[in-house]
Amino acid sequence: MSKSKLIKRLLIAGGIFEILIAVLHFLWPFNLINSPDFTNISDNIKNLMLLESLAIGLCLFIFGLLAFYFASQVYNTTKNVRIFCLSQVVLWIARLIFELFLPVKVSMYFINNPTTLILIGIPIIILLFFIPILLLKNNTQ
Repeated sequence: MSKSKLIKRLLIAGGIFEILIAVLHFLWPFNLINSPDFTNISDNIKNLMLLESLAIGLCLFIFGLLAFYFASQVYNTTKNVRIFCLSQVVLWIARLIFELFLPVKVSMYFINNPTTLILIGIPIIILLFFIPILLLKNNTQ
């Protein structure tokens, strides 16, 4: 497999992960705020939580679409592809650090301990965007 084809596949995989996580951010808060743990929380706080989750979901959805776009641009503009991938690596490393200091302790859907899944999944996403940076290292387009 050529280097460009591998980069394209990695970016598409990264974009799919980001869109799937975006969908979860669009759905889970509506279930979560109706759980017994949230009965004593004011409506204003619930609305803020919804707003934040939906905004994060929207950003992740857009990042996923951008990953698809940059997958199609690997042959044309490697500099922009590298910049996009670097931004995603920084984003997901920051998210990993946040999870280490502020672990998710609320069960979601069938997952009792989301932190375990998050600590496994985020390094995979980081690699999906970091490997293209390494593969494009010598390209200067």
